[in-house]
Amino acid sequence: YVARSYRVPSETLYAALGLPAQPVDRRPILMIARAQGRPLAAVVADLERAIAQFRQLTPTPSRAAP
Repeated sequence: YVARSYRVPSETLYAALGLPAQPVDRRPILMIARAQGRPLAAVVADLERAIAQFRQLTPTPSRAAP
């Protein structure tokens, strides 16, 4: 859901959390944080960093004026 919502490859987000890309992990972020023994805020911060870095390194297509 997060990858689709933010238009970031899921592999990018899995890597940020130290998770394998396969099989697809559909757990809520809170459950991932608990499983890793980390605060939710730290996991969210890692995801936000990964999204920002991806966007910085990946040019967005320009929109043509109508």
